[in-house]
Formats: sequence, structure tokens, C-alpha cells
Amino acid sequence: MGFVKFVSGGKAGESAADRLQANKAIFEGTFTERDIPYFSNVVDRLKKYFDGKKNIKAVPLDSAMKVLYNIRKGMVFGSYSKDDVGKVDEINYRRMSSKFNTVVMSMALNDLKIDHDVLLVCSRNANTLDNIFNYSDFDACIRINDTKPLYMFFDDAATHFNEIPQRFQGEKVIVLTPKRESSTKYSFTEGTAVLPVMQAAINNINEDIKVSLLPTNMQKIKIQRLVKQTGLMRHDDQLRLLPVVDIDNILMELSKSEKLEKRLAENPETKKLRDDFSYAFSDDESKSVKKFTSEIKAQYEQEPTQVTDCKIINAALDNSSPVFQYSESFVLDNLVKKAGNNYIIDAGKLAGSFYKLEEKERKRTYDVYMPCSRSFKYTINIAVPQGYTAKGLEEIAAKKTNKTGSFSVRSNP
Repeated sequence: MGFVKFVSGGKAGESAADRLQANKAIFEGTFTERDIPYFSNVVDRLKKYFDGKKNIKAVPLDSAMKVLYNIRKGMVFGSYSKDDVGKVDEINYRRMSSKFNTVVMSMALNDLKIDHDVLLVCSRNANTLDNIFNYSDFDACIRINDTKPLYMFFDDAATHFNEIPQRFQGEKVIVLTPKRESSTKYSFTEGTAVLPVMQAAINNINEDIKVSLLPTNMQKIKIQRLVKQTGLMRHDDQLRLLPVVDIDNILMELSKSEKLEKRLAENPETKKLRDDFSYAFSDDESKSVKKFTSEIKAQYEQEPTQVTDCKIINAALDNSSPVFQYSESFVLDNLVKKAGNNYIIDAGKLAGSFYKLEEKERKRTYDVYMPCSRSFKYTINIAVPQGYTAKGLEEIAAKKTNKTGSFSVRSNP
């Protein structure tokens, strides 16, 4: 169905250059329409979406390619095996096979006569291209050659068209330009390039946090939290909080694909399990508060109580609406201390828990690597209880800037 598989390859005693060439040859050899005839399904669905090939040419290239990408993503993530019904909590975490889907998409683009390249790349967290051993050591993607390059990465269900996963940004790639010689043979010209790096402003978390002390126990606080996430900062919470059925429905709407019931009925593996899938998806959807509670606990490192008003405002599974937004309300303990008649709020922890670097850890043997350049903004509004005044606001103000980043805090009475 186009999901990740791990394939071993390479031979003991080969040089790194020989291993690279051998694995590249295996990949190039998968470009055969005899073994992957269903690449035409992607093209047929694109024609159906636009009501004919002529209408495809009438829209901007990036618009047509986004639809093509969403069609393929819907085909993969909208497919289920009989085993999936028993492990619904794992469905959101499936990943597409980058090499297989790159081959399918390249064949489709060739059929549509769209100028493109196939890129081979290694994750910065693994081997380099110059040091691959197994066929599973590298990934593949598509670069469409428009006025500005457009990228297709086949990764998780939250990956957008023209989004480069953080582990590949800034990495060297092998550029293969495919040419169809026959249905069983494609030839390739080869070059190299480097993938671009997304700026910090694109990978952003913006939170609006409203805080009030409970009248019945002022050492407990109620938090109303609105979270907005963009770029690479949204993926974890999307996969954790979005119900499986919501992701399925949205991906099908984006690609104008069949409803779940019909897809299950057409698959021999699942046609007798339609009721089981319906129940499993509904059960997953009913666990929304539990999922939000888990997210809050991870953010604040304590178990919240009175978790309510949990809402997904925007699912952000498409780059036409790219900001993942959700809101929630909950009560926390341990953030307010009583000192006589005063209450002291640990304001810094209202944005969540952060790693505190100990003095012994400041002298490093190895560099610290962040997953990506990113930015955070927290707007915290604290309602002052009647009869009390706020003090110490002037002590909060701070600003630090160096070559690695910046941090600033300001307060308004």
C-alpha cells in the first residue's frame, strides 16, 4: 500500500562508493511500469478531479501538483489492512515509503509531461549518502521544476505538499532526472544539490494562555489555552490529537476520493470488517479528552484536572490552511505558593516545562543539535482576584540575544 518497508542490501567488503552505486542501481531498476502499472491510477484520479486533462493545464502548476500530491497521499493513508482494526491508535503514525511513492509519482509526472527530478537524500540523523550500506539507508523525493522548485516528500499524514521534513533540510542530495525509454526502462542523468532550510518563523508555536486562580482554592489555577502551530512544530500534536476518522475524512475531501465505507467494501481484506472499523474509529474519536489530557501532562509535567472544552479548530492537513489550532481548558496544581496573605505565581512555568541546563552541562564535548530552526511566542494573561494587586511585574522583563537565538519577556500591568 506504499508504507515504509526496511530492505537490507550492500555487500561486505564493498567500498562506500560501490555500495552507493549498487543501491542507486537497485532504486533505478524499480522504474518499470510492468511492476508498477497502477501509477496510472494517480493520473486518472487527477483527470477526474479536474474533469479532464485540458482543465489540468488551465490551472497554475503548483495548484495541480498539490492536488496530485493529495491524491497519492489519500490513496496510501486511506487504505487499511485487516490488522489495522485492532491497532487504531497506531494508524496516525504510519509513514509512507518514500522510495516506492517517489517512483509512482515520478512515473505519473512523466505521463503528465511535468518537468521534475528525483532526489535521493539521507536523514541528518543517519548515514550520509557517501556512507550508505543498506537500501533502507536513504530516502527519495520529488522536485518539480517550476519558477520556484516544488517538493513532494512522502512522510507522515500531516506532511504538506512542498514541505521538507526537518531531518532532510540542508542535506546534500543526488539529483536523478528520469527519461522514459520504454515501459520497462528509464534512463537517468545525474547531478547533486543541497535541500533548502526553512526559517525559524515558519516553524512556530504561538500560545494564548488565560490564567485565573480558583476562588475555592487559590493555590490551584484554571488555564484556558489556545495553541497555534505551524511548519514542523505542528506534526506531533496533529498526530496525537486528531481522531483517525478526521484525518481520513479530510484527506478524502482534499482528493475527492471515496468514503470510508466504500473503500473498506472494495478491499477483500476489510470488506467483512466494516462494522469493526466503524466501531474502532468511533471509539478512537471518543478518547478526545484523554488525548488532550496526555498532551497537557506532557507540556506541564503534571496531571491536569477538570479538562474540558477540548476542540480542534483547524486540522491543517493542507497548506492552504497551514496553522494547526486547538484549544482546551484545565486546572493545574503546584504553580502557586502562599506566603502569608500573598500568592506567588510561578509565571515562567505557565508556558510549560523547559529543560534546565545545569552548570556542569554548560561545558560540552559534543554540540547540541536542535531538530530545526524554530520560534515560540507565549501571551499569558493572569486575572488578578478581586481585592488583590499584582507586584513584581518589573522583575519579569528580560532580553537575551546571541548568535544561536534570542529570548525576550515583557509585561503589561
